[in-house]
Amino acid sequence: MEHDFTIAKKWNELNFYQIGEIAKLYMSDRKLEKEEFQFLLLTILFVDIAVGSDGYEEKAASFNVLINEVHLMKIDENDQDYLFQYIEFLEKSMDLTKFPPAVELDGKVYFGPADRLSNITIEELTFADHLYFDWMTKKRQIDLDRLVTVLYRPESRVENLEDRREVFSRQTLVDRGSILPTMDENLKYAIGFAFKGSREALFSKFRIVFPSIKSKFKGNERKPIKYKSFNPMITSMAMGESSPLGNLHDVKKTNAVDFFEVVQETIIIERKRKEQLKS
Repeated sequence: MEHDFTIAKKWNELNFYQIGEIAKLYMSDRKLEKEEFQFLLLTILFVDIAVGSDGYEEKAASFNVLINEVHLMKIDENDQDYLFQYIEFLEKSMDLTKFPPAVELDGKVYFGPADRLSNITIEELTFADHLYFDWMTKKRQIDLDRLVTVLYRPESRVENLEDRREVFSRQTLVDRGSILPTMDENLKYAIGFAFKGSREALFSKFRIVFPSIKSKFKGNERKPIKYKSFNPMITSMAMGESSPLGNLHDVKKTNAVDFFEVVQETIIIERKRKEQLKS
């Protein structure tokens, strides 16, 4: 019997249901054997819709038949990853960079950031990044709720081709604080991991600014690390000799990519200046 499965081969090919389920699995405190963990990933990959959805029973039944057939083939122990090869991309890296474009709650639409966080300001990133760090290290649901509340906002009344969301403001967070956390749990986890992948993709562009960025994706036990805020960097850009990005208010509203480009170039210039003074 042949089974026709169309499965994702990259993180960005997964649907948001799958991303949420995988994120919850990785963030869970449950102690699972490696093969059990891999089988759960495999199930999410092949059965890509939630229980009760149209087509779920058919997909689940076909997947079970496939697993049973593989079992009946009595694969040699050395070839046990016959099926696990399909989940290699989920275990080796985390390059998810797409966000759910919008969510509707209580009859109101909230828009998310652009993929890869390409339209986020340094002020918003600074605020969101600390919440993300707390979520990753403490695994508290409230930190994920707060992160989602920062990233998803109503449409701006002023047309902005780069960002259709209203301008980020700490004062308006309270207005959404009781609404955004009611979002579907899977979607919240998908947003959290989209932030993770986009954040790592962003930082990887600026190796001088972030020289030792290493993925903490697998969640291995490690010593507690202290969070380093971008605020000193922001202040430095506003108070420098040339202030290339303007005053403190202007700096905070600068696109994060543009901000780090200037920071990196500033570091390069300063290093060259020190080398010249030595010679």
